[in-house]
Amino acid sequence: MIENAQRQACGNCGKGDFAVYITRSAIKAYTKYIVECLNCKSTTIIQPMPAKLEAVFGEGSEGILCTLSTIE
Repeated sequence: MIENAQRQACGNCGKGDFAVYITRSAIKAYTKYIVECLNCKSTTIIQPMPAKLEAVFGEGSEGILCTLSTIE
């Protein structure tokens, strides 16, 4: 048993036996995990999504973080 984890079951037939397949594109960030129920062949696709960062003005700030350029 894995601590702090919940066992998963098929949302279609309720069974808990699966095969897991991995597909990769040229860009590894787009790896997909395809989980197939061994009983009814229903599939679930698990795909990481690219992270999004946002920089905004802080309270009372007049500027945000930027790239420092050297002046020669």
